[in-house]
Amino acid sequence: HYKPIGKALAGKSAFLIATSNSPEAPACFEPPFADTARYFDMHWGGMLHAKFPDLQQLPADVAEHARTFAAAIQTATAVRAKAAA
Repeated sequence: HYKPIGKALAGKSAFLIATSNSPEAPACFEPPFADTARYFDMHWGGMLHAKFPDLQQLPADVAEHARTFAAAIQTATAVRAKAAA
């Protein structure tokens, strides 16, 4: 019943965005997401993790990393759209 849904994910891209109160995500956090993407034959685009301070604003270095990560998502989306056309 779920096999067609899983197979439909092949060739798509997966990205992970996470926040926490720690400067870095635990080493064990990202692998299950990456492994799941590989299992479904998806392109793993990586993870963006940031400590979100009480100020509710991202520090400049994290904001720059977020812009780069967003550009990677946009590129993956554009490539996929072009391939579908």
